[in-house]
Amino acid sequence: MAEILNKVGEYVTDAIILTSKGKQLDISAFVVQTVIYEDIFSNVMTGHMVINDAADLISRLPIIGTELITVAFRTPTMPVTSSIKKDFYISSIAERELGDKEQNYVFNLIAIEGFVDSTTFLTSRLTGSTSDLIEKIYNEHLNVQKDLYIEQHTTKATVLPNHWTALKTINWLTNGGYREVPNTLFFESNKNFYCMSIDALIKNQKNNIYGSYTLTPEATSLSPTNIEQYFFIKNIAKMGFFDVLKGQDFGYYSNKLITHDIVTKQYQEWSFDYATARKGQTLLEHNMLFRDTTPNNPNTYRRVKSLDTKLWNDYTDPHYQTWAPLRNSLLYEAQSSRYIIEVHGRTDIEVGKVIECKIPKSIAKDDKSTLSSVLDPLLSGKYLITHIRHEFILGQHIMLLEIMKDSYRGSPE
Repeated sequence: MAEILNKVGEYVTDAIILTSKGKQLDISAFVVQTVIYEDIFSNVMTGHMVINDAADLISRLPIIGTELITVAFRTPTMPVTSSIKKDFYISSIAERELGDKEQNYVFNLIAIEGFVDSTTFLTSRLTGSTSDLIEKIYNEHLNVQKDLYIEQHTTKATVLPNHWTALKTINWLTNGGYREVPNTLFFESNKNFYCMSIDALIKNQKNNIYGSYTLTPEATSLSPTNIEQYFFIKNIAKMGFFDVLKGQDFGYYSNKLITHDIVTKQYQEWSFDYATARKGQTLLEHNMLFRDTTPNNPNTYRRVKSLDTKLWNDYTDPHYQTWAPLRNSLLYEAQSSRYIIEVHGRTDIEVGKVIECKIPKSIAKDDKSTLSSVLDPLLSGKYLITHIRHEFILGQHIMLLEIMKDSYRGSPE
């Protein structure tokens, strides 16, 4: 019998399996709510699960942490490949509340790769291109369940992990190894692992966006099965727009890098202007979020990087001045201009996708007003999804999408 969609936001639970002492138990009847988080600024997925236990599972199994939970959720009519399927470890049990005939508690969950990483330490010297080293660490030191999509890079790197975990070593490499694309991040989505720059995520999808979301009252008049509702914004959280003083404090507009070579005793200062560096770079829209005339002074944010020229035979100059100030500004921008929208959930979406949002101006409208004529030019436009909170509760899949913009729509200045 063909599968049907009874209402937008519905989901199918293909599995909620708890594995303890080698035994598997379907606990879907005990689960009240499941929340799964994915974030481009987090290496692995996390989540939590609210349990209503009237069978005393926590004591009978017993459940004491480190048990494995396999979840699989899917939007009806969508292929199995679109499922959110993941193995998590129970990292802790919280908010346990005892009743007369039942008890409630919360499983805090962490992706199996994150749990393995917490006890995996590297001490061997690694040399090679940045992307090759990350692939090597990924394949050899993490209990990998997904494919890794990695942005190839030819920069040579040498790292001697000082009892670092695998993910800490990967983060060190992304932080300093991708000098041509300095906003590279290593993260897990519900489909794959990625080692990609924000620039590449935008460039690869700018003309092939996931979907266009609209804030409109029309959503309430549609039937429950009308799939257009998937792309209506149910709510927008209260938002900040910009904070010039905070941007100055974090060196967003301009900053100064000081390098000191501990071998040659050479001291240099490098001033950086973000407006100049950003021109010609990939943007979601036409116009940067600030003007060239925004007051700034590189001395509002200063930091020091040490060099050790000729201390080792294979020393290579990291050229901090060519990428470190830019990475600082790019990552600040990606984490400051963000908004949260609530939409109906779908399991074929993931962080790192580019979407479009159509948000009307907050003005009086008449019968002659059309959506295109009243769109807010600053809030409407393309966004990158940086974080998703998937909530599966009472047969309804709800998503909170955290979206960022690095530019605004309108005619170029």
